[in-house]
Amino acid sequence: MGDSQDDFQTMSCSKVGGTNPLQPVQDRQWVVASPLADGPSGDGIDAYITFRRGLINATPLTETAIQIYTTRDGGASYQPTGEITDPDFFGFDNQNVSQTGNPVVDSQGNLWQSYYFGTLAKVAKYDPVADSFEVFEVANRPADVGNVFPTLAIDSADNLYYGWIEGGSFDVLFSKSTDSAVTWSDPVRVNAPGDSELAVNPYMVAGSEGRVAILFNATEGETSPDGADGKAWHLYLSQSLNAHTANPSFTQYQVTDTPLHFNSICTGGLGCTLSGGDRSLLEFNEVDIDRMDGSMVFIFADNGREQQPPLAGGDIPQPYIMATRQITGNSMIAGKSVQNTLPRTNFAQDREGDSTYPKAGTAEGPEHPAMDILFSRLEATETGVRAYMTMKDLSDPADALDVTFGLGDPRLTDKAIWVTRFEVNEKVFALGMDVDRTALTGQVEPVFWYGTPGVARSSGIKRSNYGHQGTHTSDADVGFIDGDTIVVEIPYDEMGIDPSAMDKPVFHSVVTFALAHPDGTLTDQTCLDFPGLDDDEFTPIVETICSDDFNYFNNQRTVDASKAYDWTLGDPTPLPPNEDENSDDDDFDDDGSRDDTDSDDDNDGKSDDSDSDDDNDGRSDDSDSDDDNDGISDDHDSESKKETQRTKYRSSNGNSSSTHAMVVDTNALLLIAVAEGVGAENLQVEIYNPAGMLVASSVATPGKTIATAVPLGAGTYAVKVTNPTDGKLDYELKLISRTNWL
Repeated sequence: MGDSQDDFQTMSCSKVGGTNPLQPVQDRQWVVASPLADGPSGDGIDAYITFRRGLINATPLTETAIQIYTTRDGGASYQPTGEITDPDFFGFDNQNVSQTGNPVVDSQGNLWQSYYFGTLAKVAKYDPVADSFEVFEVANRPADVGNVFPTLAIDSADNLYYGWIEGGSFDVLFSKSTDSAVTWSDPVRVNAPGDSELAVNPYMVAGSEGRVAILFNATEGETSPDGADGKAWHLYLSQSLNAHTANPSFTQYQVTDTPLHFNSICTGGLGCTLSGGDRSLLEFNEVDIDRMDGSMVFIFADNGREQQPPLAGGDIPQPYIMATRQITGNSMIAGKSVQNTLPRTNFAQDREGDSTYPKAGTAEGPEHPAMDILFSRLEATETGVRAYMTMKDLSDPADALDVTFGLGDPRLTDKAIWVTRFEVNEKVFALGMDVDRTALTGQVEPVFWYGTPGVARSSGIKRSNYGHQGTHTSDADVGFIDGDTIVVEIPYDEMGIDPSAMDKPVFHSVVTFALAHPDGTLTDQTCLDFPGLDDDEFTPIVETICSDDFNYFNNQRTVDASKAYDWTLGDPTPLPPNEDENSDDDDFDDDGSRDDTDSDDDNDGKSDDSDSDDDNDGRSDDSDSDDDNDGISDDHDSESKKETQRTKYRSSNGNSSSTHAMVVDTNALLLIAVAEGVGAENLQVEIYNPAGMLVASSVATPGKTIATAVPLGAGTYAVKVTNPTDGKLDYELKLISRTNWL
């Protein structure tokens, strides 16, 4: 189990201990917090986790049950609390292993767990004070009530609501209890006829008394979800404000504006792998309530980015986990109004020091500064959109290959991948940089790429696959490392964007990832320990297996990730916190005359020849290093030319170097690189042209070192700063380009 106390910037993990070694198959894990949670300082129950205990190869070693664990220390540890056993379902017949839906907790701290078998829907109650269990029947229907799974909700008055998809009709049915599950109302259909006739994957939430909403996937009528080839599925929501009454009314809304899936949906769980059915969406629908204003937030799977032909042994599109929220309509909390106050940003600033890996297991792994994301932003250029990914320390990108994968997995990182992903024009794109262990051996530079995400598959499992794959990506024409920032550009044509159009596209869900891709096999002789069972006595054992060909599913592991943000083409893009940018102002008094031809730069009536303070800042020009207050030092500010300056605040360890980019066009006349700070005279500054040739070396003076170069053409010049000392040096790096005023 994972626990976060800082908005998921970091996650601590603990093993839910005490599971029966004779019942290692644990399935349908559900987590629910208690409204009486008092955190690590109290002794009350903070949260429950429930899961179904399965069988081993259909062998009934013990009776099956739904296990319940609790935490009383804010998630630091979980202890077994009890189990739900039901003579109608559980026992030694493997066909009677129940499927579980989600649990809820009432205002007294009692746990309510939904579950079913076949046509019978039930709910169980655990009372932590009495330490007792009760089982209640919700409905006995003429058809299966799974389809998957049943869903349970509880409102502020402790009224219970039970929802399910009924087999045969595949309608969303709803029942309520206002007497603590003793009696239940006759089921009511809540999905509207027509486009939402056929439904699967329900999930329900409740707020104030009687305010209930059920989320589900649906398409127009067919005999079953498995027979829906050629159909388009959407996400729907049915909401009631009087669900606790004798005659509740529901209003249905379509949540998605484009289809989230095409063709059939298999609801047979792992059996879909055997049948060849499409379970690509899994069962990820969920809805919850923002307690600030009672608005609803949604999470769901979506692989409807492009319409696909019916499945006939072909490919199934990659699904994405999507999130959205209610911005208008009825609040789920009485007396509140939906405010749509979610703050929007067009960049992401990420926490420093959260790039540990492994993330879970017996111990959290070390930090990896080369993969520690600090800042993510997009920027429009004349030819495309650039992604800027700033890391904590990218002085040696190969350091990212030091990521390891924890106990029991001795593989090395085969490839490190830095990715920015977004959705625009209803399609998902990614761009980034790879560092490959094999490529580095041959002194090959990092690879920059753009395109659409690939898909990794193994035994029916599908995951996103990023990087320079060849089939889904292309080499980026613009890609470089600028200090600790990776810069990659994706062309407008690739995204189908006309940058001159009046309506500017919105780039949704922009996220930056730092990924470690492990090697898929171990080629050297390796011995690993695997838990197992003795064949005769079914006692736990540890078996050591040695092989020179261990095969792993080499899915990419997330070392760090930024928060998501939206960006509109043409948005002004902020600089990272450790950078500033200054533009030249050679017309200080804005009178239309440039300072080199203006005899009175500050319009104070005094000629510059007799005016000792040309910018009226109270400092004599003799002691003022910036006479026009534009942030560019007089040493590098020509009154007749235009300068643009970018300042980076850097810290350099001893015997290390960093490289910074200067992108210039054909108008550039001079490039200036200045490092300033205590001890900065010890730094070495070099400028390299786009072909990699050294064109300028630094000259040092106390507290400063400077290099200048005359560019011979447009392109990306590299400024290399080296600290040859054994100590750490802090400095400001100013990158200045000079052009004619146009």
